[in-house]
Order: sequence, then C-alpha cells, then structure tokens
Amino acid sequence: MNKKILLLMILLGIIFAGFLILKYKNKDIDVLSTETVYLLQIGAYQNYENVVKVTKTLPSYVIIEEDGKTKIIVGITKDNNNLEKLKKNYENIYIREEQIDNKEFLDYLTKYDYLLNETNNYETIEQINHKILNKYSEIF
Repeated sequence: MNKKILLLMILLGIIFAGFLILKYKNKDIDVLSTETVYLLQIGAYQNYENVVKVTKTLPSYVIIEEDGKTKIIVGITKDNNNLEKLKKNYENIYIREEQIDNKEFLDYLTKYDYLLNETNNYETIEQINHKILNKYSEIF
C-alpha cells in the first residue's frame, strides 16, 4: 500500500510541476515581446529655459532627459492613422520609433489608440493623448 501512495504522490508532483512550467513559460514570452511605438518629439534642448518657454504653450507633454538634452514628447501611438492625427497639430515634429516591452503600457496604449482612431474631435484627441502621456510618464 505504501508503494501505491508513493507512486500517486510522484505522479501528482510531476503533474503539478508541469503546470508550473507552463505558467512561467508563458510569462517569459509576455515579458520578452516588444512593440514599435511612435513618439512625437518637438524639440531637444540643452538650455532648460527654452524647455520652459516651449512647454507653456503645450496642452500635454512628457520631458525625457537623454544624452545631455531635454526632449519634449507631445504624443505617443502605435497606430499610423493616429500618428497623422497627432502630427497635424504641430509644425516641426520629429517621429521617434522606440521598441517598448512594458506590457502594462502597451495594453494601455492599445486601448487608447483604439479610442483615438474612432474620433476626429480635437478636444477628444487631446484628452486621450493627455491620458497616454500621463501613463507613459508614470511608468517610465
């Protein structure tokens, strides 16, 4: 009888280990997946006073410090149609492509990109863009 119990416990251990391996294997795939995201940048400044002047006129923005420069991001999207919607509100815009692997942000961006794609109303576009930029600032 002890052999049957031992065999049953070994079998249950193998099944349980299999479930754990599958669970963590899928998490590794999610963590490693990246997507291309477009950042709309309006400037890269060495003088912070210029950043203050420019940002006073912007409804929403994120500041990124890179390579000794302060860069102003005014929009973020994964969708080319939305890229065009966001670009038309600015004159001199630079589009940066970045690979992002943060699942939380990518899921958030996907939802708001969908909403952005469904509207042409300027105020709604700005509200959605503001939420996306805030989430980016919060996570990164």
